[in-house]
Amino acid sequence: MPGVGTLIDMSGIIAGGATALAFGRLFSEQMKNMMMTVCGISVFVIGITGIMQGSLTLLACQAKAFLTDEALASLTTTGSIMILCLGINLIWNKEIRVANMLPMVVIGVALSYIPGL
Repeated sequence: MPGVGTLIDMSGIIAGGATALAFGRLFSEQMKNMMMTVCGISVFVIGITGIMQGSLTLLACQAKAFLTDEALASLTTTGSIMILCLGINLIWNKEIRVANMLPMVVIGVALSYIPGL
């Protein structure tokens, strides 16, 4: 459902504001300034994330015109393998160099356009 994230963010802001009104007098001025700074940085990061998500969505809409089903399958498979390797690195403390797999994203899509492979 579109807009659910916005509603959750908005309800969190309202709940935080109500909490600050109710318990604000219990915090020191330094603590209030620190919380305001953290909230400002959070809003900035959320804004950057939204811009990146919108850019990727626009890029995907443009790429849909020239990606075949085979190219999309190759892209999805390569991305899934890279995410799997990241998970292995995190869970079992292995050292799989996932950044070395990045060229395979382009190579896999390019190979999908060669007939007979």
